[in-house]
Amino acid sequence: MIPDLKEIRNTIIKIQNRLNYLLNEKQINFERTQPGSTKLKETIVDSSHNFVDSFALYMIKDEKLDDEIQELRDSYYNWIDYYNKEVKRLRQYDDLLMIEFLRNELHWKWEKIDEYLNYGEDVSRHKYNKAFKNEIQNNKTEKPRKK
Repeated sequence: MIPDLKEIRNTIIKIQNRLNYLLNEKQINFERTQPGSTKLKETIVDSSHNFVDSFALYMIKDEKLDDEIQELRDSYYNWIDYYNKEVKRLRQYDDLLMIEFLRNELHWKWEKIDEYLNYGEDVSRHKYNKAFKNEIQNNKTEKPRKK
């Protein structure tokens, strides 16, 4: 279960990065259309003496950006919702996995984990250590099979 949450967090970060990139592109396109000092290079004229309206180009480009931004936002909120529900499920039904997740993935201290799970002092650390010791003992007691 822990790798799944790790992958979900990675996906959320990727979506955030792509969303930030697109929002920056949109801001750059918008700034190109704002009035400033007149520059001959910005006014493009063809042989029929029709100029290209940079604001119209901005609107066309931004419709494509807006569509992709909206899709990414929807996906982002969907992944966040899924992540929160998985963490809530872990908290309700599997204390040990939740403790392992908070300790190893989020690098929380034992006091913060106890406070988050409404445990007494050092309860989460004792549960974690006890489960870890049992796992080591189980691995030691298993004998290799003879052929």
